[in-house]
Amino acid sequence: MTTAPRIPMAPRSLACLLLLAGSAAVALAPVASADEDVALPAGLHCDVLDCTNDTDTTYTVSGYMWCESSDADGNGGGSSQQDPFTDKVPAHSRYRLSSCTSGESPYLRRIDSVN
Repeated sequence: MTTAPRIPMAPRSLACLLLLAGSAAVALAPVASADEDVALPAGLHCDVLDCTNDTDTTYTVSGYMWCESSDADGNGGGSSQQDPFTDKVPAHSRYRLSSCTSGESPYLRRIDSVN
């Protein structure tokens, strides 16, 4: 009885590993802002979803979040929209911005004002 020669799986496994690593890097990469944000005060840092306030001052942060809804029927018909937000970021806290509240995924944001 003859058996078929074994084909090494290394190239295929390596390709899968590279694909997964690339996908993870994209998922973990910070999402860019749409335009330049206004200058944030020292001690206030914002990413796409959260603002961290390391100061003794409560700030009001406002701007727009771009939100993307998934394609519910699988036909490639997802949509995106701009949602405005205005949030008070308390002193010495990390605060989740209030946009994309209907289950959409945020993918871009712009901060227009900080008071």
